[in-house]
Amino acid sequence: MGGVLIRDGRALIIRRVLKEGTFPGVWEIPNGGIVFGEDPTTAIKRQFKEATGMEVVPVTVVNAFCYQTAADGEERHTVQINYAVRSPSPKILLKPGMHDKFAWVDERDIDKCGVMTQTANDMKAAFTLMRKVI
Repeated sequence: MGGVLIRDGRALIIRRVLKEGTFPGVWEIPNGGIVFGEDPTTAIKRQFKEATGMEVVPVTVVNAFCYQTAADGEERHTVQINYAVRSPSPKILLKPGMHDKFAWVDERDIDKCGVMTQTANDMKAAFTLMRKVI
């Protein structure tokens, strides 16, 4: 589950720590896995809170896609569901050991901010969707 939080015309991205086993040092939107039996909207709320300390409200699904990774000798097939989210929380508290930096990215700078291509596409789509919701 991933969440695109847009505030004041900018989207939140966070950077994985360099010691991370999968995608070290990569900029991304807050995201994470789903717990067995958990529904996707509960998962994105939990994952966003774990990564940033922020409470979020899922607004709409932006996209879903699959990707494969290998870490610690284990191959994984992941289904990622990205949501556009809102948050009343003003402060970001990154979880130590997971992420070490955050940034707010203007829509016109998404392609230059260092996120993976699919994430950039979903961030752009979230901007478009949120303009329709507001």
